[in-house]
Amino acid sequence: MALANFLTGATGMSAQAHSLSQISGNIANINTIGYKRSETSFATLLSGESLKMNEFSVKSVDSRCIDTQGPLQTTGNRLDIAINGRGFFIVNTEIDGTGIEHYTRAGDFTEKALEQADGNTTSYLTTKEGHAVMGYSADEDGVFSTQIGTIRTSVGGRIEGIATADITLKANVPSNEDDHQQFGLAVVDNSYEGKTLTMNLDKDSSNFWDMSFDIQDGTITSPVVATPINFSSVGKIIAPPTPVVEIAWDDGTTSSVTIHIEDLVQYAGEKTVFDIDQDGRGSGLLNRTVFDKDGIIHGHYSNGVVLPLGKLVLARFNAPNKLEPISGNLFRRTEEAGALQIIDPSQEAPNTGFLNEVLEQSNVDLADEFTKMIVTQKAYSSSATVFRTSDEVLQEIISVKR
Repeated sequence: MALANFLTGATGMSAQAHSLSQISGNIANINTIGYKRSETSFATLLSGESLKMNEFSVKSVDSRCIDTQGPLQTTGNRLDIAINGRGFFIVNTEIDGTGIEHYTRAGDFTEKALEQADGNTTSYLTTKEGHAVMGYSADEDGVFSTQIGTIRTSVGGRIEGIATADITLKANVPSNEDDHQQFGLAVVDNSYEGKTLTMNLDKDSSNFWDMSFDIQDGTITSPVVATPINFSSVGKIIAPPTPVVEIAWDDGTTSSVTIHIEDLVQYAGEKTVFDIDQDGRGSGLLNRTVFDKDGIIHGHYSNGVVLPLGKLVLARFNAPNKLEPISGNLFRRTEEAGALQIIDPSQEAPNTGFLNEVLEQSNVDLADEFTKMIVTQKAYSSSATVFRTSDEVLQEIISVKR
């Protein structure tokens, strides 16, 4: 009987010491971004039988509260992002996405620049420990890939310019004016520099105008004669022409620019420009990268262009608490966690979203951990008392033989 009591006291101390270790780990990670607390519960352990009676000691059973979201805190950092709802960020141990895949709730991301064989420098979105963040990369036109891979945040740190090919003008031509009217249209030449294409309107009669063009630092080669435009009695343009302006630039290059004036109107009042849109742009250097609420990272360039660079996706599991925690605030997939599901929150998860410039904090409740620590310490002391008492009983049994 005394020896069995030794075992009961020893397993009690061992279980409570293990519980204290888990509590210590939770407290140590109170400030770890996205940390998920560990909880220790206890189960009976059959240690033997005596006089047809079962003798039970105790064992510890650990679990992780991975599916419990921690508080969200605003940081103001442009690459910080938090998941509001279910799911995990997907990261890879290799920057090219060929390594081991892990999962995390910590969204304190950064960028890592690598020099490529062609001499260009490509930057990637990574965790603070250098793991590549996975998602959908976008091409130079902002079109997302359909295959999940590492997210590039820049290639060479710049975007090339595009010469203007189309211009759309939405404006009012004053019906009560007979004077010459001009509209300055911005264009980008083949050197990706901004120029001004002037659209001239000269009134011919009540609702008729003649349209011609002039160009800065170049010559208009077509159309060589004015194009007539006609407005109805209610000010709408009738059968709007779509002139293609051929330009011979002073540097020897040429451009063709199509002018769209379907939304040109003629009302009484002043000449008014509602909107001018053109598809050209100058070359630009990347100034900064920023997340939006849909998990899309945008590049802001010096030429005023904003382009999507990549989009985050989420991993989901049917039993996320069965994921295996590993170093670096990461989780490893296990069979018990269930099948991996890849989710695009902007399309497939209406109750889950991203919060930019926000981080999910540890879900550890410090007051609760200190309460558990006190209870665990008392339980350990009680088990130690049982152990000491069992030792005294055993000494008494030994002394009987003497």
